[in-house]
Amino acid sequence: MALDLNEPYFINERDVVLRRKPIDSAKNNEVNHLLIGDYAECTSRTHGEWVEVNSRNDTGWLKKEWLTNNRFLEINLVVN
Repeated sequence: MALDLNEPYFINERDVVLRRKPIDSAKNNEVNHLLIGDYAECTSRTHGEWVEVNSRNDTGWLKKEWLTNNRFLEINLVVN
């Protein structure tokens, strides 16, 4: 997927690890855990299938396939 740096992106996987380095192994390479629908702002840095993003006040690397420009519907249920 070609990313437009001016577009907002969101995580499209249930749970992904924001990584310090653009490599598959998450062991000792974790910055933060992101959930489906979390906002991710792309920086201008890419490395193959990886893109550097800012998300949840952290900067790290994600695979491009883990991002979508379609926002998810979030439903909050309040029960008394």
